[in-house]
Amino acid sequence: MQIIHDFKIPVKKYSELGQNNNFPHPEECPHCHDKLHKHGFYHRYVITIDGKCFWILIRRYKCQHCGKTVSILPAFLFPKFQRSLNYIICCMKEYLLQKKLILYKQAVYFYLHRFT
Repeated sequence: MQIIHDFKIPVKKYSELGQNNNFPHPEECPHCHDKLHKHGFYHRYVITIDGKCFWILIRRYKCQHCGKTVSILPAFLFPKFQRSLNYIICCMKEYLLQKKLILYKQAVYFYLHRFT
């Protein structure tokens, strides 16, 4: 499961801070309501609207009772996507309002389908 959290910093700053980001600690497991314990990090890539690629760390927590993990996903990401949320929204907006493709057609159609 992923919990979306707004760190109120841009992608570049988040990437630079790495493990030193101010990660929230969820009060309880969303599945069984027991305590969560830190369970390391995993990394993801983020592609921003200006075409830059950043390597970022995502904090994970694990429930000792049910064994499920929870990740804290920054608000500038959309679950399971590499492109930043701003990039995805900009691509859809350009296509819908001006019929202009920033990405290849299949990607824009995929994003439109996912959001509807």
